[in-house]
Amino acid sequence: MARKDSFNKTWASNPAQFEKPGDALIERGWAGGASEDPPEAKWENWWHNRLDEALLEIQNSGALAWFSDAKYTKGALVNYGGKNWVALSANSNISPNGSLDNGIWLEVEYSKSDFLKKSQNGADIPDKNAFVKNLGLVETVNKANNAVPNSRKVNGKALSGDVSLNAGDVGSYSRQESDENFLRKHGTAYVSFLHIDAKNKWPGMWLHSSDGYQIGIEGTVGRMLTIWANDDDGNRRYNLLTPEKSGTLATTDDINVPVGVPLPYPHRYTPPGYLTCNGQTFDKSLYPKLAEAYPDGRVPDLRGEFIRGWDDSRGVDPGRVCGTWQADSTKRIQLAEGNADSRYMSPNQGPVNGYWYPLGRDVKGNATDTSIANNTGGNETRPRNIAFNYIVRAA
Repeated sequence: MARKDSFNKTWASNPAQFEKPGDALIERGWAGGASEDPPEAKWENWWHNRLDEALLEIQNSGALAWFSDAKYTKGALVNYGGKNWVALSANSNISPNGSLDNGIWLEVEYSKSDFLKKSQNGADIPDKNAFVKNLGLVETVNKANNAVPNSRKVNGKALSGDVSLNAGDVGSYSRQESDENFLRKHGTAYVSFLHIDAKNKWPGMWLHSSDGYQIGIEGTVGRMLTIWANDDDGNRRYNLLTPEKSGTLATTDDINVPVGVPLPYPHRYTPPGYLTCNGQTFDKSLYPKLAEAYPDGRVPDLRGEFIRGWDDSRGVDPGRVCGTWQADSTKRIQLAEGNADSRYMSPNQGPVNGYWYPLGRDVKGNATDTSIANNTGGNETRPRNIAFNYIVRAA
């Protein structure tokens, strides 16, 4: 007989007598037989109530309630905390989403969007492109979408079979015409004159090598020719700007002054590409040629100094090495005043009416061969001169 009522009302849910039998009696069950007493009503009520409660759980939530002492196998479905969970592996005494649940239970959520209606025949699939991709049919769909009906024609030729077209059929150049009029991508051109009309303010030409290095020639907005180079990472290595004037470009070989030679410059500032000779240090990796002249990485300090030619074994200034400094010096002199036996020396450096003493004697009468002449009030002996700013080329 078919069941006609739900399990909303469970057996013995409000009994007069309701008691769970002992575990031994549950395992043994009712022995039965004429000599056995029938089960007590309170146990019978518990047994029927237990079954109805389980059926009610399945009816309302679709799964039995979780119990800590149950031994669940992989795929078991339980209800816990008002949610249904499925076991991803066998377990016992591990509550879903509890502190010990490290991916053992997976919450099962159902919504209307999780199901497709049979009557829709796939029309209710949310993402049809993803569905086709998952089925591995993307290439098939693309071919179908790109297929051309055989009723179509190309320049009057039907697509019912293989179609052979020549350059004239599609209005293009033949291979011979192309080779005669156009440059191949990796070809070589022999031309007498190259005219580049960029239709903008930066006409130019780029040269690319196989390792990514780039060299460019551009006509800039300022009507100056610019030559530049980039490394294989696209970083600018250098820019060469040609001035807006006629003449012949010079290379570094055309500069006859070696790197390291001090040059007198008539201004207090240092021009680009040069360093002031003020004793400063420089980066030898940036200026290797300058490092050949000054291996210690420091330019000489020529501020307020005269440059003297190296003796080079002549004997005029012996014991010197190129680049060494020398303090100022005055050669010994004797100056006398008077005549015959009345020659005197003036010891004062100032007024004309200073003290006088005989030649060869100091003011105390002691013998001496040193004489001091009047000076101009300076602190050094020097020739007439013009001040220049000494610089060296940084290269």
